[in-house]
Amino acid sequence: MLLDCLSNGSTLLDCCNYDFMLLDCLSNGSTLLDCCNYDFMLLDCLSNGSTLLDCCNYDFMLLDCLSNGSALLDCCNNDFMLLYCLSNGSTLLDCWYNRFTLIGC
Repeated sequence: MLLDCLSNGSTLLDCCNYDFMLLDCLSNGSTLLDCCNYDFMLLDCLSNGSTLLDCCNYDFMLLDCLSNGSALLDCCNNDFMLLYCLSNGSTLLDCWYNRFTLIGC
């Protein structure tokens, strides 16, 4: 969970390694950007000046959904059961980063 990792004071590099086995990726000759982009292109998104919240929303277009006037709970993503996750008291960002382990946040 990237946000949990960062909140513990770890660096982005450390957290990327935790989530995506960054060192293994780098050892294969890939660049840092390529390796961190493995799943949701976070570094690429951040490098364009977007906020972490905007970048987290990239995958399921939550901000676009909300901008159309829909309620947060209506803008759920079936891929990781956002509604279920939020209903357990987790934050939006925690739920987004929990998408790999569909077991409750």
